[in-house]
Amino acid sequence: MEAMTKDASIEDGGSGILGTVMVIGAAAVLTWQGCRIGMELYLKRILPDGAAIPANATELAELVWVDAGKPAPAAALDNDATDAQKALTWASENQLLPSNKTADASVSYWEVIQIWRKAQTLKN
Repeated sequence: MEAMTKDASIEDGGSGILGTVMVIGAAAVLTWQGCRIGMELYLKRILPDGAAIPANATELAELVWVDAGKPAPAAALDNDATDAQKALTWASENQLLPSNKTADASVSYWEVIQIWRKAQTLKN
């Protein structure tokens, strides 16, 4: 009889733990979504009107390069270099993009915010 009571109490404790884990998981998801929405709203406020939030390194480089007035990169590029190549080279030269980022590498909202702010200091 005593063994049955102990087994039942273990099962009850397990369901309480599962419920706690589910609540913590739901809170984490809501927190993550709240942060993401907050960063998206912040980016829409600081980026130029109508600018899409960049999804990859090339889009981000082009955004900051155009905002800076399309300055010529210091490196010698081919005459037929695309705007994307010019933007990526310029952003790399000005240490806006990490050297290990490939052109199609995705960028997080947080990276966009940091790089945008750093690019604004170059203009001043």
